[in-house]
Amino acid sequence: MSPFTRLLLGSVFVFPLAADVACSPSAPEAGGTLSSEVTSVENTSVKSQAIANCWLYATAGWVESLHKGATTRDVDVSEAYWNYWYWYEQITGGEITLGTDAQTGTAVEQGGWWGLAVEIIYRYGWMYQGDFLPDADAKAARHAYAVRALDDSLASGALKSPESRKDLKLVRQELSRAWKLGTSAAADIEAIFGGTKESITARAANGGLGITRIHAPQELPVLGADGTRTVTLADVVGTMAPGTTPRDGSRIGPEAWTETRYAWTADDDGHRRRKAMLKNLQHVLNRRLAIPFAWWVSSTAQAGQFVGARVTDSSIYGIHESILVDYEVDDVPGYGTLRVDERETRPAALAASLDDRARVKFFRIKNSWGAETGWTDEELRQSGLSQLADAGTKTKPEYLPSKPGFNDLWTDYVDRERAWGDTTDGHMLIKVALPPGLRFPIPAP
Repeated sequence: MSPFTRLLLGSVFVFPLAADVACSPSAPEAGGTLSSEVTSVENTSVKSQAIANCWLYATAGWVESLHKGATTRDVDVSEAYWNYWYWYEQITGGEITLGTDAQTGTAVEQGGWWGLAVEIIYRYGWMYQGDFLPDADAKAARHAYAVRALDDSLASGALKSPESRKDLKLVRQELSRAWKLGTSAAADIEAIFGGTKESITARAANGGLGITRIHAPQELPVLGADGTRTVTLADVVGTMAPGTTPRDGSRIGPEAWTETRYAWTADDDGHRRRKAMLKNLQHVLNRRLAIPFAWWVSSTAQAGQFVGARVTDSSIYGIHESILVDYEVDDVPGYGTLRVDERETRPAALAASLDDRARVKFFRIKNSWGAETGWTDEELRQSGLSQLADAGTKTKPEYLPSKPGFNDLWTDYVDRERAWGDTTDGHMLIKVALPPGLRFPIPAP
């Protein structure tokens, strides 16, 4: 396969051609909820991304899971709405960005991190997918179209000049045109964000918005940090920690989640840090809370299983974001193995799973790579493949899941060292977002 380069999460990585789907093939698809698992983390329908905005899909999966855990109701929040504001920030020179290409008129950046996503939520709120893109297709072709339309506008259209990119109303008009927004959605955006720059969170707290289709984070009930109380999305998003930037993912507030690096060092402190991090992942999942995380993807997976023993440095091709939803653990004192496909309801068994003698075998993740086993016309086109006659029959690569919409990351994969050239600079797990009140203190890196 011929390699191609893609700008992802702020750095250039080389992807195998057929692996473009990794952080590049939104809308609900078949599959979705796991009816039986060790933890009781709730899942909404599996989605299939079309561009490199996996981080927004991971954030949406986290939000939807927390809401369903609190209410038992499914919700479909719009990743495209958040993407709209990500590109707005880039083009106008805002701080929610990883680069300056859009501001200088080159192209919009697609990649990002969870920290950028939650700051977008704090400032711009959220929409239901059906309100933002009521006629969206199931394969997110609208996302891919929007990228092309905005890049054309920056290169030779209405946003070509530096002066035009300072015209905030013009930028919003071009974004609405690129996303093919209906009159109602575009008018609502203009009504709320056409004047003050105050965040939607602050404006809602000071008396409401008067718009029904764009929602402040205070309007969505979600699970609190203990996995039992109901709080709001505003609570878990919190606010940026002083002295940080959105990309840092450092948030403050009694219920606020914050992003933590899975730092690698070869000494005892590094080992203790990784052990505490993995224990906390179990602890948070036991509290019914899905966990957003960033990780390196290898092309060596088989039947959706990512196993460290198979990985080579040359097989690692890009960063992806997903959510952790479950795990399988062996050697649990008094209980043996707690299987990933058998929901555990005994508090004593869950407590025993955190014993130092217990050994996590793998973590199950919910992905944004779709839930179908064969390529569709649109996925083939998005991936640059020409065999459109094979649509529906050509099998996807082995890194895609055997259980539709979900993959398994084995512990030796998560903890595998990753080398860049001759230097080891981390592990396959990069960083995770975690709630307050962690049971296991994490040593400083």
